[in-house]
Amino acid sequence: LWDVRQLRAPVSELGLGGGVWRLKWHPERADLLLAACMHAGFAVLSSGGAEAAAGGEGLSLVARYEAHGLGGALGYGADWAHGGALAAATCSFYDRALHAWTLEEV
Repeated sequence: LWDVRQLRAPVSELGLGGGVWRLKWHPERADLLLAACMHAGFAVLSSGGAEAAAGGEGLSLVARYEAHGLGGALGYGADWAHGGALAAATCSFYDRALHAWTLEEV
């Protein structure tokens, strides 16, 4: 995760098992980040909020969504639903599938 104001070093790093194609912050929960991880499905990350950032804790994995299939599908599109729900839509490239799913409360 990079801060565009300081590109010399990442703010935080977390291996997700695949190249990250897209990152989307939750529109209302500023601590949640949705990642499209290409051949490793999709991941929901937590930044831990302002207290964790100040303490240097960085990112942590909260959940994975792998219903598109691992390896055979290329996860590239991801976005959160608006309106307070912990719901997302993700899509894969090769099979052109769109999945809508919800996340348990974090």
